[in-house]
Amino acid sequence: MSQGKHGLVKALFLQAVALSEEERERFLAAECADNASLRQEVETLLAYHDTETILPPPEEDSGTVLKTLDVDTPPALAQSILSSDQSLDAEDETRNLLRFRLRAVTLVLAVAIAYLMAADILMGRWVQLGMHSVGAAVMCSCLALLSSHIPLTLRTLRIAELVTLATIGLLAIMIDWWLMVTGARWADAAQTINANNWSYLGWSLIIMIYGVFMPNHWQRAALILVPAASVPYLVTATVCWWDSGVHAILANEERFGTLLPAPFVAALTSVYAAHIIHSSRLDAIRAKQFAQYRLTRLLGAGGMGEVYEAEHLLLKRPCAIKLIRRERSTDAKMLARFEREVQATAHLSHPNTIEVFDYGRTEEGRFYYVMELLPGMSLQDLVDQYGPLSPGRVVYLLRQCCGALQEAHDAGLIHRDIKPANIIAAERGGMYDVVKVLDFGLVRETRFGAKLSGMHTLAGTPQYMAPEQALASSAVDARTDLYALGATAYFLLTGRPPFGGTNPVEILLKHTHDTTFPPSHYLPTIPAEMDQIIMRCLEKAAADRYQSASELSFALEQTTCHDAWTAALAKDWWQERDTPPTT
Repeated sequence: MSQGKHGLVKALFLQAVALSEEERERFLAAECADNASLRQEVETLLAYHDTETILPPPEEDSGTVLKTLDVDTPPALAQSILSSDQSLDAEDETRNLLRFRLRAVTLVLAVAIAYLMAADILMGRWVQLGMHSVGAAVMCSCLALLSSHIPLTLRTLRIAELVTLATIGLLAIMIDWWLMVTGARWADAAQTINANNWSYLGWSLIIMIYGVFMPNHWQRAALILVPAASVPYLVTATVCWWDSGVHAILANEERFGTLLPAPFVAALTSVYAAHIIHSSRLDAIRAKQFAQYRLTRLLGAGGMGEVYEAEHLLLKRPCAIKLIRRERSTDAKMLARFEREVQATAHLSHPNTIEVFDYGRTEEGRFYYVMELLPGMSLQDLVDQYGPLSPGRVVYLLRQCCGALQEAHDAGLIHRDIKPANIIAAERGGMYDVVKVLDFGLVRETRFGAKLSGMHTLAGTPQYMAPEQALASSAVDARTDLYALGATAYFLLTGRPPFGGTNPVEILLKHTHDTTFPPSHYLPTIPAEMDQIIMRCLEKAAADRYQSASELSFALEQTTCHDAWTAALAKDWWQERDTPPTT
């Protein structure tokens, strides 16, 4: 595109952006009546301005570490009694399992209480019959609710669980109390002592069954079971205080001896069992969801989805899994593109291209792919944390990028989103500053609706986007990536991209119309030869740039600083700053 047309596009955009939609349509129809391509370019920029659905800032959608979380970090203490799992997939599994087991427990308890009620009637134990009747009513109500087709939340099920546990506990307390008191009144020391001892054993059994049978993380199990273990001790103390006859029997009876520690032993054992079972269940959920991979922690999250550190269950090989967001996994065309490009990327073998091991879809239809786990930092983070890089180091890194891009371009793959956040300086095999180029073709797309004939699809990041890419031109090719690589080099040397602005449209217009200062304008120590190479990469017309990544690599090799940075210097630099973080 000529400079004259660039200026015309800019002028039309600036006039149209201030108009309403109806006025804009009339304005464009009048000004571009005989030039459909001119109108298309202006509408593309207007769509950017109207929606501002361009990629987020670089730090948001990179695969770099934004935060570190344990996948199964337990919820806050205040909510731990009524909740169990943090992840939605684990919560669904917990809800289904809890409902099934609660239904089984309430059914067994209802049958057992019915049997006791029949025995009470035959033996004339009317007080116990009343107690059992209340318990039966509660169990039957819970069973009816759990057996219905009413959808129940995890919170509701947890309440039903606590009601069931509390009902059994109250029944045990009332029956033990009644047996101990009546034993003392009838001077039946054996009944009082046996009732007291059976109280401890009974609560131990309740605690063990609950801890093993109900799905819980260990914190929630401890919050419920440790207080439950103290109940029989409190019952004994309260009954002795209430009835002096019971106190006299228990205090003087050798068979009573010291209080049994069984409830607390059961509680501690059950808490540990709950932890083991919960961890195994989460592992099973993850293994089922991602086949042979186990997630260990969240590395980062961005516009496309989340990146997890993971481990192959059989090979025990660490890897990274990128899980595409649910809303993007429902787009059939996007999924087809992801699948096609992951397959193509998997065939790339250049050592500076990130290796893709596997891909697939979860049972919920979410697309994911598995790649190598990289100890290192993105170039974005490297500059943000340590400042601009030396020219020699920039040449060292760029030549590796050129090698990866050349192989991809030869295979017909255009990256479309080269930027510092998508290039990792990693440690591999004892070597440092090993470049890994991420996400070939896996960039965000912004679609602008039917009124633009469905043809306007923009992909990339404004600060590093070539003019033809910004204008949604069909002329995007390998030289588009070289423009972005030149913009990346500009950032590495100066700590700033070639063009800045307050919004994406302003930045895109600068890429299409303006000429930036050479890098040495900001840092005079940058060699003139680096200025020349980078400014050639940033030419508006693709024909004026380097025509291949190999040509750019050769130009970099001819610079006087091409050997100023070495593998040994890279190793020393990283080791002075400890081990690189995992990306």
